[in-house]
Amino acid sequence: IGLTVILPGSVRTDIAVNALGADGQSRGKSDPNIEAGIDPADAARTIVEGLGNGEREIVVARGMEEQAHSLRALQPQAVFDLTAREGERLGRLRESGQTDASPDPATVN
Repeated sequence: IGLTVILPGSVRTDIAVNALGADGQSRGKSDPNIEAGIDPADAARTIVEGLGNGEREIVVARGMEEQAHSLRALQPQAVFDLTAREGERLGRLRESGQTDASPDPATVN
């Protein structure tokens, strides 16, 4: 038995469209970060190559998401703090009625 951890960033799929809201209904729309994400075929290729090479951890990300992975190894607390601040920011936006609030794709991918 082997184990490989796959760490995906934003991959251009319908995951956000099919996500369920608090009311149990499909969200029905994508997310800007998902739309700006990695092509699914490129993500699959990265995963298959990593599995073929016996990698224990496969990072499928680019931009800030990839940098966060590298930073996590060097300064994990900094990544946790950054993630917490971003979550708080998004929470405030959503509470103010901006239901489409999400990280800026220009800073993520």
